[in-house]
Amino acid sequence: KAGWQSSPNDFFSNITPSMFADQGGYSLGLPLITGATARVGAAPRNTATWSVSDDLSWLKGSHNLTFGGSFSGVHNRTNSYDNAATVNLGFNTTFDPAASLFTSANFPGASSGNLADARNLYALLTGRVSSVNGTARLDASTGKYVYLGDLTQKSRQYAFAAYAADSWRVSRTLTFTAGVRWDVQLPFTAVTPTFSTATFADLCGISGVGSGPDGRICNLFQPGVVTGKAQPEYQRYAPGTKAYNTNYKDIGYNAGFAWRPNVEGGWLRAIFGDPEQATIRVGYSKTYNHERIDRFTGSIGANPGGTISANRNATTGFCLVCPGEGWPLLLRETGRLGAPDFPAAPIYPIAGSPGQTIQLFQPDLKTPSVQSFSAGLQRSLGTDTALEVRYVGNRNRYGWAEEAWDERVIFENGFYDEFLVARANLAANIAGGRGSTFAFTGIPGTAPLPIHQAYLSGRSGGDVTNPARYTSSSYTNQAFLSRLSVFQPDIVGAAAALDTTSFRQNAMAAGLPLNFFVMNPAAGSTRVVADRQGTRYNSLQVELRRRLSRGLLISANYTYAIRHSLELQTLRRDLIEVNSTGVPHEFKTNWTWEIPVGRGRRFGTDMNPVVNAILGNWEFSGNARLQAQRYRMSNVKLVGMTAAELSREFKVRVYQDAVTGSTTVFSMPADIIANTRAAFSTDPTTATGYSEALGAPSGRYIKPSSDETCVAIYRGDCNAPDIEINGPLFTRVDLRIKKLFPFLSRGSIEVNLEMLNAFDNINFNHALTPGETASAFQVTSSYRDANTTQDPGGRIGQLVFRINW
Repeated sequence: KAGWQSSPNDFFSNITPSMFADQGGYSLGLPLITGATARVGAAPRNTATWSVSDDLSWLKGSHNLTFGGSFSGVHNRTNSYDNAATVNLGFNTTFDPAASLFTSANFPGASSGNLADARNLYALLTGRVSSVNGTARLDASTGKYVYLGDLTQKSRQYAFAAYAADSWRVSRTLTFTAGVRWDVQLPFTAVTPTFSTATFADLCGISGVGSGPDGRICNLFQPGVVTGKAQPEYQRYAPGTKAYNTNYKDIGYNAGFAWRPNVEGGWLRAIFGDPEQATIRVGYSKTYNHERIDRFTGSIGANPGGTISANRNATTGFCLVCPGEGWPLLLRETGRLGAPDFPAAPIYPIAGSPGQTIQLFQPDLKTPSVQSFSAGLQRSLGTDTALEVRYVGNRNRYGWAEEAWDERVIFENGFYDEFLVARANLAANIAGGRGSTFAFTGIPGTAPLPIHQAYLSGRSGGDVTNPARYTSSSYTNQAFLSRLSVFQPDIVGAAAALDTTSFRQNAMAAGLPLNFFVMNPAAGSTRVVADRQGTRYNSLQVELRRRLSRGLLISANYTYAIRHSLELQTLRRDLIEVNSTGVPHEFKTNWTWEIPVGRGRRFGTDMNPVVNAILGNWEFSGNARLQAQRYRMSNVKLVGMTAAELSREFKVRVYQDAVTGSTTVFSMPADIIANTRAAFSTDPTTATGYSEALGAPSGRYIKPSSDETCVAIYRGDCNAPDIEINGPLFTRVDLRIKKLFPFLSRGSIEVNLEMLNAFDNINFNHALTPGETASAFQVTSSYRDANTTQDPGGRIGQLVFRINW
């Protein structure tokens, strides 16, 4: 069996404005004052997936053996290019010889804004060029940069498998099945030499490769250890290089049986029912999941080296007016609008730029796998109806997910302790009449802040213990003060506010290491795809099926599901298993009832044709869905109520403004909303710690998990487990009434009256987001699916006609 799937983003057949906008490839306009821009381009993508497999079946007695193998591949190609450079018009006030014309003396009464408008209008009318922007891209065949050229990035990912299975019919009532499968997913591989990559030495940065928590191979959370590279670099990602090591030991398997107990009597007959219909099925399997190729192309393809900027301007780019040329550059001088003298080819290693993301893959990545379990009993309820009860569960292991290795250092460097001192300083200064400052002022209750002094002022030594040297305006800055709240402390935000480029230079001058707050300060972010994620799912499923008999068909099922997932809160701790939000209870049903009136039916089988046309051949059908949505709040605590009491208050509440008549929908009662807003409206400069506008909360409310005795940093801190409650039921009922008008011997005309969401139920999208804003707990949207089904969410009535012959 062989097949081919191709999903090209064809440039000509699927061209859309959004395609150009996404790639920055289309901009055309003539703004009167600001200048003109013209450029056309696109970046089509193409992914082809192909597979070849073959099976050999062998029937031997009561065994049905199957052997086979498969080989599949994914080929990806991305192209990006421009058809034209971007030419911007504008006036250069520094170099343009006409700058002296635009003065208030020549334009009496003109403001600076008027003069700027006049200069820009003059530039537009005379065609003065302010910049010529373009991109040089790496040609895959020559390895050279081409101005406005085509960057082609090709990659592939192969997989192969071999398998064997047996279905063994032990007896008339018992069948065993079992199989084994060897799966190998070959790693992502580049095909063209137009990719670049970094190493773990570049990702670890100045901290160096070493030993981090849970086997992570960087010196994480070790400020002062500076054994690594201060400047990250990128190397050529050579064709054929593997993104990670190949796993050759991925063995999947399955086993199960189907057994008809054939119980003829006794109490087991009451459980199993008709012995010819009762069946017990049990199964287990382990399978492997293959990762998408775009997980690799999205990270590796964005690394530098494939393109370089070829912008020409008067400041940061290549020269706009080069030596030997004179100002201005005019649009009519086409010979001066060409490409600049950019480098012929990338020179490796390429130095990383500040703010750039470095993303790598754990070298020993395991292939994600899923273990599935199922066990069920099916029995009959009468001659036309069957009931099945089954358990379905699975365990997902070694799931891939990005880990942020640029987590702030707050404990190992002593910043956590100093944060508490700064908070105490603020309280002491306010009580001592020194105002809202967290500086060390020397009054009782205040203490030195060596880390803050180093970052804010570049001071150390005696300047740390001298209150007169605490002169930085940041000590009274409201943004810094707000992070010192007792009820909403933000220690990570406080560290991030200090760890900026300018403050970091101060700290280094004061003797603190460059990696005091983060492992690799030369990178914008450091991300590693690891295989530590996982999920767990357990469900009870009940299904009732009635085949079409006596004009009635019914199918109904109910599912109770519990979902868990592993989440990483911090690199310092193991992953924690948490309940996942979702749908714990779901009931669905559909039915068709042929009303038993009319010719050929139970009543009126010999009905007059005219009467039959009115009363006969009616049908009533529909489907319904009811489900409960589980919501979760983290890092909060309840005051004055339990989770069960909060759940009972979780319902739709509609409020109408008496003056404007506008309607607002909320998920909680007014008192809980008002007091929760007050609890989150904190101000460390007031006597109560809460804002004066909303006051202190009282009664029942939701509050942040921190308090005077505990600072919450990670999820679950300060004895604040997740709060999980179920919301109002999602209810959806669609109904249809059909009337059939037969004609001739086999023809008919159908008239259908259909009502989607027949009871016009509004299924609100609730947002349990406690906070201080007036929109806390406000519902702003409801279910709809207009993009896929044209369903706006409300009731839809439609009349459908159909002719059959």
